[in-house]
Amino acid sequence: MCQNGENNVREILFTPAKPTRVIVYSDEQLEDIKTNCTRTFGSVTGIDRTFNLGSCFVTTTTYKNQKILKRETLENPIFFGPSFLHWDGETDTYYKFLCHLNSKLGYPSKLKIGSDEEKAIKNDINQAFEEPIHVLCTKHLKDKVRRYPKDKEGCGAKESFFCGRQFLFSSNFSKDHGWCDPFLATTDSSIVMILFPLNLNMQI
Repeated sequence: MCQNGENNVREILFTPAKPTRVIVYSDEQLEDIKTNCTRTFGSVTGIDRTFNLGSCFVTTTTYKNQKILKRETLENPIFFGPSFLHWDGETDTYYKFLCHLNSKLGYPSKLKIGSDEEKAIKNDINQAFEEPIHVLCTKHLKDKVRRYPKDKEGCGAKESFFCGRQFLFSSNFSKDHGWCDPFLATTDSSIVMILFPLNLNMQI
């Protein structure tokens, strides 16, 4: 219950032999995420699970509020959307939350959804939504480029960045991850990548 009297608990899920799971959001959060994410050029809906809140996990949704600009950067700020309190990372658990979210958003087609590489979340995104456009955030793409040469090609830690640049353009990397025609620009502190997916429903 919020200070204004609004009850933000929207669904309580009971399953035999499992702890209770709870979906939480306000009317304003729901309207904002619908407005900002379900249009053709809408924001990406981010979905991510926390790991440091004790035995209870909190899976949050985020989006960029396209009605607001930060004065310093002229960028849209990131807002929190609906959240999900749960105690395991099983496929069935995420599926119930994502189906609830899909129904409240009006069953949008080709919703842009960003997540990490958690297998259960990736599978459920494709099951719960109609033709979702599934993408990874830039942090996970950077991490993948750094890990790939070390894990797949045997480069050392110091060599991995330079190997990453080389393997990003290699056919093996492109084939392994369903990408083609990658372009890479680097600065001293970051990697900026533009990757064209062979399949918009990327299985990364």
